[in-house]
This record gives sequence, structure tokens and C-alpha cells, in this order.
Amino acid sequence: TIENGLAVEEEIEKISACETVNTGRSGLSGAWQRLEQHCSGSATQPACQLVGVVTAINPGDESTAVSTTVTYFLSDDGELTTDDRYIGEDTVPALPAGSTHDLQFVQRLADESDLLGHYILAFFDATDVVAERNEQNNVAPGVISGR
Repeated sequence: TIENGLAVEEEIEKISACETVNTGRSGLSGAWQRLEQHCSGSATQPACQLVGVVTAINPGDESTAVSTTVTYFLSDDGELTTDDRYIGEDTVPALPAGSTHDLQFVQRLADESDLLGHYILAFFDATDVVAERNEQNNVAPGVISGR
């Protein structure tokens, strides 16, 4: 399920405590393992939800040192732009060097029923608290398939 991050005060304390530890030798990117639309109900009134697993990846040789936020956007083309719609967020814990962490994604969109072929973009380190070698690989597009 999508969860909200820590309270702002807690997050600021964590960032301040780790500021000197994180030197930019860590990284944060991600990849979708699966992303599906599940629908039930009638053809005129379907009840649909999106279900998936996205993996946060630290390919660096140093810990990310702090937890961070991944934000999710609904996109028509798989590219993050101002036209994309924010639909939620989740928290990625601090990741040791070379490690991964799976995030369960479940989302209902009340005003959308058929999203097959659209994309969910997972924007890792959306709050830019992880000092990374490569800031260009933080968006993982996942195409919505059906069942």
C-alpha cells in the first residue's frame, strides 16, 4: 500500500544527522517488476485498481544514509513532464551499498477506469535528499498491463 513519509521534523533530523556521511558515492534508481490493472464490476461501471511492485536500487558503493520519498505519477507517454498527474508517494528506507528494496504499489483512481497502455512513473528521491553520482536515472516508467 502507499504510505506517507515521516513527519517533516523527523525527516529534517535524519538529513542533518547524515549530512556529512553521504558523499555522493551512493545512488538511487528503480525498476518495475510488475504493474497491472485489475478490474471488476460491470462494463459500464468497472471498479479498477492498479497493483504492482517497484524495486528501489542503490547501485552505488556507499549507503544512501537517509530514507527518501518516491512519488508516483500517471503519464500518457512514459516521460515525466508537468502534464503528468501526481497520484501518491511512498517511503524508501536508507539502502546499504548494492542493495534493493521492493515497494508494493496499490492505487485506485476514481475518475479513471481503463488505463491499459498508460504509464506510472516512479520518481525516486523526489525530495533530493540522497547525494548521488547520477541524478539522471531517478525516474522508472512502468507500462500498465491488464489481467
